[in-house]
Formats: sequence, C-alpha cells, structure tokens
Amino acid sequence: MSTLQHLISRIGSASLLLFIVLPLSIAHAVPFSSDITISGDTTFDDSFSFGGQGSFSVIQGGATTTETFVDDTATANPLAGTLTDINDGFGFSGNADVTDDEFTIGFDTFVTTTNASSDIYEVVFKLVFSNMVNADGADAFSDSELSLSQDGSEVAFSDLVSDTLFGDAVFVDEANDGATGTFGESFTDSRTILISLDLNPGDIIELDMFWTLAGGDFASGLAEADLSAFLSVDSVTNKSQPEPVPAPGTLLLLGLGLFFLSLKRRFQKN
Repeated sequence: MSTLQHLISRIGSASLLLFIVLPLSIAHAVPFSSDITISGDTTFDDSFSFGGQGSFSVIQGGATTTETFVDDTATANPLAGTLTDINDGFGFSGNADVTDDEFTIGFDTFVTTTNASSDIYEVVFKLVFSNMVNADGADAFSDSELSLSQDGSEVAFSDLVSDTLFGDAVFVDEANDGATGTFGESFTDSRTILISLDLNPGDIIELDMFWTLAGGDFASGLAEADLSAFLSVDSVTNKSQPEPVPAPGTLLLLGLGLFFLSLKRRFQKN
C-alpha cells in the first residue's frame, strides 16, 4: 500500500472511531439538569436485624460512599445523599447463612424526585437486583422480600420463600399466586427493571424501596439468603424542549470518515 493510501485508511478509520466513541464517553460524564432534584437516604433497621452482614451505599456525583453492617451494628446509619449524575443511586446488599440459628435483615431506601422548573420532565430509574434463598433439613426456612413503591403503589417486587416444613413460594408478578408445591428448593430472581416517572412543573414523586429478610434452621439443617439491589438514575429528559440535533463538529467527523473511506476503496480497486 502506498503512503497516501495508508494515510487515507488511517484517517478514515480514526474519524469514524471518534464519531462512534466520543459521544458515548461524553454522555456518561454530564450531570442531569439542575431543574430536577433527587435526594434520599438508606436506613439499616438495627432494631430488627441480627445474624447477617453486608453493606449499603450511595453514589452521588459519580463518587461512592459505602457503609457496612454486621448483626445489628452499622458503621454509620442512615446514609443520605443528593443525586446529580446519570448512574447515581442508592443500594444495599446482605447475606446470612446459619445452622441451628436464626437471622433477620431490614433496609429501607426513600427517594424524592422534584421538578422545580416550568417544563415537563421524564425521569427514568433503573432497579438492578439479585435475590436468592435456600433451606435444607427437616425444619428450616428463608424468606427474602424486596419491594419498590411509587407514591405508595407497588411497582416492582421479588418475594422468595424456601421452606422445608410448610412449603416454598415465589412471588415475582401479579399473575403468580406464589405456591410452588416444593419443599426446601433453592430460588434465584435476578432482574433489571426500568421505572419511568413523568413530572409536570412542581411535581414531587416519592419512591420507597425496602428489603426484609427472615430465616432460620431448627433441626440441624441450613438456612441461607443473599440479596443485592441498586436503584439508580438511568435518564433525565426535558419533554418540553425539542430533541437536540447533532453538533456541527460531529457531522463533520462523520463526513470526513465516509469521504476518506470512499477514497480508500477507490485506491484498492485500482
């Protein structure tokens, strides 16, 4: 390949690469509109919890703060924050594993979203979670329930019960009555759920996410559970303004890339 052909090939490929990669990298670095205020806190229920361990965290402005808990003691509680960037959010995780013993864990995350502008906004939250329970032996159970509500109405839930004595149950949607007809099976529910909120000027919408875990073994068996959940800001869109058009510089990069690639193909044919 001649020096000119090689240069055209390199320039064309680089231009297209910049066109594809640059907007993606910028999109994750820009905070969402200050017209939207999202604040909240996560509370570890230290009066209810024992026998487990884990952590809870908040990401605000892209920076993560994490606290831990063991039995009924947390390093700090509650953990509050104000979300400013896409992917900011609140989360918690925990696990318990006992033989001839019991455990309970409780968490509550409360998030308030306020539209202080005269425009209409759509705010989309993303809930990512993984829920697992298992029980073994003559008399053991593990019941892990995660729920997310919007202004008091439940919008997402996962309730798993593994019970060797009274029977298992799985509640993951409105159509499911729960009973599985099994005893002491292991269950896992891992999902990503998007929750879209439409906020008119002055609107305030509240989200409440809680986790309650209870379990124990009473006959030399096993009871265990593991859960992680994170609620984050997926997008914030001003619905009163037109969609932004590509910047002139972006269009120029695309045009240059296509031009040089067409020249490259011509040289290859000759």
